[in-house]
Amino acid sequence: MATAEPVTSYAPDILSQLQEDTIGSRRRSEQRFEVLFCSRIHARKRPELFVEAARELNFAYPGQFLFRVVGPDGGELATITKAGPSFEDGSFSYDGSLPPGEVPDALERADVLMLPSLNEPFPMIVLEALALGVPVIIDATCGLAPILTDQAGVRIVISNPTTLADAVLSIKESPVDERKGARKLAATEFSTARLEKQLTAAYKEAVG
Repeated sequence: MATAEPVTSYAPDILSQLQEDTIGSRRRSEQRFEVLFCSRIHARKRPELFVEAARELNFAYPGQFLFRVVGPDGGELATITKAGPSFEDGSFSYDGSLPPGEVPDALERADVLMLPSLNEPFPMIVLEALALGVPVIIDATCGLAPILTDQAGVRIVISNPTTLADAVLSIKESPVDERKGARKLAATEFSTARLEKQLTAAYKEAVG
């Protein structure tokens, strides 16, 4: 059974990064809309769906997107490394595994985090992205889906290349509002007190 990081020790670090006056103020020389996959490259994370969604978007909107993959190999790295050369405009890159301290910088460069993982119980990368004002796209089987629901800052989909691509386009329509929504979710749904209450209830239910 997959285990999640202790939420109560991690959440304060995430939420301490909330700075309303930084929304929309990130400075990047790159003007293309950046879609990030930041996770272990494992079969359950379904990196192939990220690749196929990237291909759909790049074909339909050439020159408008960047697709970045960050994370250690979990057995599916070939899916990513083989994909890169097929994007002749250089819009697809694999940046390898990053030390934990560099992950926030990778998130802040992104316009949206895409995590099409199947049955992901409690992905901390999603909480960190929201706290930094980065909208997220998650699969309907994700453990966070019932908490987040589909709203500004998050899209919940039954993952396939087309639904993922459509979610990216939807977020791209109002990026400032989506970032504000992401931060609001982090502050309201994932405060330390709320997380502790939710986890306590979950544990009580699990032990009967």
